Amino acid sequence: MEFTRDDVIRQFDPGTFARGEGYASKGMVIGIAHDGDRIHGEVEGSGDNRYQQTIRVKRDKRGVRFSGDCSCPMTHNCKHVVAVLLTELEQAAVGVPAAAERWLQRLANIQGYLRQVEAPLNASMGLVYVLVP
Repeated sequence: MEFTRDDVIRQFDPGTFARGEGYASKGMVIGIAHDGDRIHGEVEGSGDNRYQQTIRVKRDKRGVRFSGDCSCPMTHNCKHVVAVLLTELEQAAVGVPAAAERWLQRLANIQGYLRQVEAPLNASMGLVYVLVP
């Protein structure tokens, strides 16, 4: 099911959207999978938490509707759901092949690990990668 950034903006309050956009831009979405009209996601939360999302995407007379369940304390249509939806839009726009998407997910896992290691060490580490056709 296709949807736009404006569809996402319309369905979430400004605070939830902004926090979800921050999570998406920081690469905190670990994985996305599709199952019919559902999108399954996994997002890094605070600390060592990882949250799972199941988002149903439906079109009705009012447009596209999202119903996102999350394993976080908010449980429904939270910032994690927004992060998954925005990451899905970004990946769809790029047209990332499945093998490249798996590779990018592995990189996201490494980045998540580096974030966990940085905090206790008060160090600044990063991962730089160059994609060459």
